[in-house]
Amino acid sequence: MTADATLDRYALDLTPSLGMTDRLYSQGVALLQSTVVQWLVSVSSKKVEDRNEERMESSARMANRLRELGLDPDRLWWGKMTFNVNKMEYLLNEIEKQKPKQIIEVGGGTSTAVLAAAAKYYGFQILTLENHDATLGYVRYLLEDLDCSDVLEIQKCGFTSYHTPGLGNYRWYKADLDRLRAKADFLLVDGPMSSLVGRVGALPQCLPYMENTARFYFDDCKRKHEIECVERWKSLYPGLNATVPPGIGIFSLTLPGAANTGT
Repeated sequence: MTADATLDRYALDLTPSLGMTDRLYSQGVALLQSTVVQWLVSVSSKKVEDRNEERMESSARMANRLRELGLDPDRLWWGKMTFNVNKMEYLLNEIEKQKPKQIIEVGGGTSTAVLAAAAKYYGFQILTLENHDATLGYVRYLLEDLDCSDVLEIQKCGFTSYHTPGLGNYRWYKADLDRLRAKADFLLVDGPMSSLVGRVGALPQCLPYMENTARFYFDDCKRKHEIECVERWKSLYPGLNATVPPGIGIFSLTLPGAANTGT
């Protein structure tokens, strides 16, 4: 047999082996991909189940707390346009850790009823600013069976123009903050909507009515408008510190000497 014939024989012998190797390789890759996909699906499903279980546990805890505060949890609506259970639970925890004397709430809704009930339970005052009639009617509905008139004042506000050096011109609630019974030590900002006038006026307009050690909470920390507000406030108030508690969706702001900051 010549050398060329020998090479041809080996080449012919190798062809089936290479084909089988390719098939085995492809089958192995397919099996690996299938295994990885199944593992990812199982991990994802487990995470979803865990999140659903956490939500159920959180909802059950909140329902019990609401009953303790004198509210009917079945009346409260938690949706995209209002606070969710986790946010409300976080704020109640913050209140219980250090009970405030006076809260300013900018933008009302479900949170107004819960904060009012907490104010009656723990003994503090709350002033809520809101522009929307339907929201005010909803709050009255939530508080039908709980008289909070001694701790809650709601101002229905229109909008007006302001100017703050370093911040420029903007529109915000036409609020009468001189009606506060005491300097506020807790500020919650969840309005007005950016499509109306936005929220940039909250800090410069409320700061003169805040205690030096006041705590500030600013909802919707992932939205563009709210992020821009915080950045503009940081330029105006260099000592401002903004953190985001994990999984809550709220800015927690601190500003040492807040009440002494000019606007």
